[in-house]
Parts: sequence; C-alpha cells; structure tokens
Amino acid sequence: RMNNSMDSRILNHDIKISVVMPVYNTEKYVKRCVESVLQQTYRNIELIIVDDCSPGNIKEIAQYFANADSRVQIISHEKNKGLFRARLTGAEHATGEYIAFIDSDDYLERTALEQMMQAILISHSEIAICNIMRFYDDGCTEEFYNPTDNQEVLEGIRRFDTLNQPSVCNKLFDAKLFANISFPYGKFYEDTYVYHELLYKADKVVLTGKTGYWYLSRKGSILGRSQFSNRYFDFIEAVYM
Repeated sequence: RMNNSMDSRILNHDIKISVVMPVYNTEKYVKRCVESVLQQTYRNIELIIVDDCSPGNIKEIAQYFANADSRVQIISHEKNKGLFRARLTGAEHATGEYIAFIDSDDYLERTALEQMMQAILISHSEIAICNIMRFYDDGCTEEFYNPTDNQEVLEGIRRFDTLNQPSVCNKLFDAKLFANISFPYGKFYEDTYVYHELLYKADKVVLTGKTGYWYLSRKGSILGRSQFSNRYFDFIEAVYM
C-alpha cells in the first residue's frame, strides 16, 4: 500500500506531466486527440502541440484549445521536419517531471496518465507502460502488442522484455531519462532506437495492466509494402544496434 506522502502526491496531482503531441495532416482526428488529453483525470499536465507545418486548419484548431485551456502550448515548425524531429522539439520544451507522447490521430483513456503515474510512484519505476488497443475507421478494434491484465514490475534483464512494444506512445517516462537522448533523424522505427536507450538508463519498468492508449491503424498503410525497403532495414538496425 502507498504511504501517506505517495497518496498525497497522487491525489493532489503535485507532479507535472508533459504530453508531447506532434501534429501533421491529421485535421480529421486532432480534436478528439486533444480532448482526450485535456479530459484526463490527472489534471497537472501541460500539452505541447508541435505543429509540423501542417496543411489545413490545424493551426486554428490548436489555437482554439490554447485559448480555452492555459495548459496548452503550441510550437510551430516553419517547415515540415517529420514526426521524429517534432517529438524531439516537444521533449526539449517539456517542463514536467514526467513525459508522455501521443500521436495526433490516436487518443487516451481518461484515466491513462493517472494510472501510469500511480504505478510509477508505488513501484519506484522510471517507466510505466499501459496496454494499447488498435482501432480502425470502420469501427473494428483489436488488442495490440502483448497486453497484460496484471500490474507487474520488471527489473534487471526482464525490463528488456518490453522491447516487444517499443512505441514511446503508450508510456510515461521520468524526464531525467531523456538527458543526452536524441531521436534519430530520417529513420523509420525511431521509437525502437530511442526506447532501447531509455531502457538501458532505467532501473525498473512497471506494466499497469490497464488499457490506456488507443492507436488508429489504417489498413494497408504499412503492411503490404515491399519487404526489403528502407523501412525494413531501419527496423533491423534499430533492433540489433
């Protein structure tokens, strides 16, 4: 059971979480994504929207939320630099003790951040991981990666078991882990590169056992491409670096 000081830090939301959201060409989905962050049961957050020179009305949508909620800040790239650089820009501007990432066509369960923060404080871990559900525009859903029903702490070599789900988007990280970490430019599977490094720096990882992240998947967006593409070789490099 938590001691009183931990109870207080969770209930009072004393710890600030920075949520980094790169945005590019997701006008159809971004409102749902932003609302899922701002409606979190854990209230002490900042949402850093990185506008990666997106076409359409993204700027107006982002500014609407920034005007309505002081927890939202917008950072704009003058030219498109890609998802990976946008994530790095957001992380560099984060002021929270913990950092989470979300892609702008996905969304969070309302309790996702609170559950991950609570799991970190109880277990003294540096990384918390929630389960992901994959969903499609046609309404179909399916489990993604390897979900678990139980909260579990992984330390020592066992923490590397989580490399089977290398996305940075279903996780909450101690911001100190990002010291001297950079997202590799121009690579596919940049999450895999970065998550390897973060795991090496962390002592413990905690699985919440709860679904917290909903991932939009477009059928045929990656599967079905030529097997031996740059994407394929970047994946091999990321895994075996």
